[in-house]
Amino acid sequence: MDDYIKLVSHVDRKLVVKYLKSFDILAMPFPDTYHYRYRMSPIKMFEYMAAGKPIIATDLPTIREVLGDNNSYIINSDEVPYFINAVKDIADDPAEADKRAARALEDVQQYTWQKRAENILNFIRR
Repeated sequence: MDDYIKLVSHVDRKLVVKYLKSFDILAMPFPDTYHYRYRMSPIKMFEYMAAGKPIIATDLPTIREVLGDNNSYIINSDEVPYFINAVKDIADDPAEADKRAARALEDVQQYTWQKRAENILNFIRR
């Protein structure tokens, strides 16, 4: 099992991209609590999208603002069986997983700091 799973604690920011690109799947199995459902906007979601890897995330309104079934694998709950099924889906159809990952990479371009700054400036100019 050690050949397949590696648990790592804190990683220096300079190494985050290297780690994300080395993984086969990036996961955000957030619990369904008030905070996660309505108050968060995880930076990691955008980092994951930019990594070009399949993403598994819990179905929450804050996640659905950006991710959906066309650019990730949305699971109904943070419970293990749902997560396992998503991993199986990715393993069973790698072409579909690559398609969704590519779409996430395409979609994240609208959330870059440059794009956000342009949107703010356009709003101010109106």
